[in-house]
Amino acid sequence: MHEFSIVQSILDTVEGYARQSSASSVKRVVIRAGAISGIEPHLLQIAFDTFKGHTVCSEAALEIIIEPLKVECCSCSKIAENTNPLFRCPFCGSTDVRLLNGEDLILERIEMESSDAETQDSP
Repeated sequence: MHEFSIVQSILDTVEGYARQSSASSVKRVVIRAGAISGIEPHLLQIAFDTFKGHTVCSEAALEIIIEPLKVECCSCSKIAENTNPLFRCPFCGSTDVRLLNGEDLILERIEMESSDAETQDSP
């Protein structure tokens, strides 16, 4: 299950931002995951909940936004968005498509609290 190593990397990154911002805790971590990024959202959540204890994220909520697959058809030039990883144009049926997004895994937002109770957002 590679979600464990992904979560460890996320926690390391978040702790770095928290140190830079002198944050006392992290309240929310928002991840944007492409439909074909290779992660299982429920397993990522389990891994996050398992490893967040004893970190600055110990009380943090994890929000996972699933980004649909987006392709551009090279035959009819139309752009299609689909949550199913079908590399076929829904307009003309061509399989000659170019992937525009849906592969990424992005740390989109971190909501932190500083020691003076002021909430901060990063990145």
